[in-house]
Amino acid sequence: MTTEQEILHAVRHHLGGRGRVVLAVSGGLDSMSLLDAASRVTGADRIVVATFDHGTGEPARAAASFVCARAADLGVGCESGRASRSLRSEGELRDARWAFLRAVAKRHEGVIATAHTADDHVETVLMRV
Repeated sequence: MTTEQEILHAVRHHLGGRGRVVLAVSGGLDSMSLLDAASRVTGADRIVVATFDHGTGEPARAAASFVCARAADLGVGCESGRASRSLRSEGELRDARWAFLRAVAKRHEGVIATAHTADDHVETVLMRV
């Protein structure tokens, strides 16, 4: 099985039986792969993309624009949020992003799906150590 087939299988398995799904998409390789796979196996009408600009500068704005443009190319709705104040710590950034994701999920009566690679898990462990 190719990596692409494994991704499609995993997305189908985890999201196939769900109703509306809110995809948390940052613009990174992992979440963009999730977006592409989900649009192929679940149908654009069941997906809402949620992307969050942490307010950390032009790269964050550009990433949110990139994500919404890709969602539009796939025929998927996209909601973009932005931090309402300057956020300083990783914890504040994460809390603001999750508050936004929960609000989008509530509006669309959906579940939130995120994508993480093995490197993300290693990074999280190292940060916590």
